Amino acid sequence: MTITRRGFLGGAGITGILAVLVQNPVGRLLAAIVRVATDGEPSPGALTDHEMQALGALGQVLIPSSGSSNDSIAGILKQQAADPSSAAELRAAVAFLDAKSFGDLRLPFAALDLERRRRLVGDLLRPYTTRTLVTNPYYYLTGDGRSVRRLWSAVAKPIMVDFYASAHGWRVVGYSRQPGECSNLTDYQFRVA
Repeated sequence: MTITRRGFLGGAGITGILAVLVQNPVGRLLAAIVRVATDGEPSPGALTDHEMQALGALGQVLIPSSGSSNDSIAGILKQQAADPSSAAELRAAVAFLDAKSFGDLRLPFAALDLERRRRLVGDLLRPYTTRTLVTNPYYYLTGDGRSVRRLWSAVAKPIMVDFYASAHGWRVVGYSRQPGECSNLTDYQFRVA
């Protein structure tokens, strides 16, 4: 079988078009349909203790560690795990993190010390968060790429958003007022002191 230059360039063009399409709502819907068709059905039921420990360990990497923030992360994870579609994403993230951890360090993700967990998550997410138009198709067309994309968009980002939207997250940031609270119009014009 031979591949002509025209065929190769046409395939590269289609790949680029697909990558651009996935950035809009219709493309995301199509990608979700393809993902369900290719990734199979998630296993039903509540998350196991191991899965919750691994997610708590991921939360410690994503959020500044303190006793109260760990409690907040546990509450956020329980709330997210209650939604079946979110639980499926959490379960897939744990399986992916464990596979990478076993492959690199021969230990489950939750058993790693904080520094090795940070390094592993950083190695996985740094290329995704700094991706370019050239590397973008990798995160849509390969199994590992899709897993990294799902880890970031369906697990890591929601954990951070939910934490920093909570009362404890706002205390960690140091803002004196909750979102939407304003003592006067000056607060919207100048930096909060």
